[in-house]
Amino acid sequence: GAVTQQQFVFDEPLLLFKQRQARVGAADLNVTAERAHVDETLSARRLQVSQAFATLLSRQQQLAVVHDSLTDLQRVEGVVRGRAEAGERSEYDVARIETETERVHVEMMNAEADVDDAAGQLATLLGFPGWSPRANGNLDPNQGVPTDVETLWATAQQRRPSLVAIRQ
Repeated sequence: GAVTQQQFVFDEPLLLFKQRQARVGAADLNVTAERAHVDETLSARRLQVSQAFATLLSRQQQLAVVHDSLTDLQRVEGVVRGRAEAGERSEYDVARIETETERVHVEMMNAEADVDDAAGQLATLLGFPGWSPRANGNLDPNQGVPTDVETLWATAQQRRPSLVAIRQ
């Protein structure tokens, strides 16, 4: 009286001639290659963050230079106004220095916007989009980095994650 029939199939590969060791070795190589790809991705993100940091730092320094220039121009404007009131300078000289002061003031506002933009990009890369970071440090290009091409290439072959990933 059985109306249904059940069938189970069990399949077990028979690995001969060191196929198991070859498969384990291939799996280990795939894991190593994937780790290299992950390291490459993390390295690319670190590079983006360091570039954003350097951009923010340079824009902050540019803003400081423009701010100092504006302060100096405002002092000069005061001197020129005083001399014009005393009769030693013309109104044209006063108008010229006022125009230059306003031009530098606009330049400072643009520099402030650039700093805010760079800070926003860095904060977004770090995962804090509402944050406005400020960079501290210097942009010294000679921080112990060798300039010999052979030394740089040897270091890159050992440390650069993209080259390590390709090799693996």
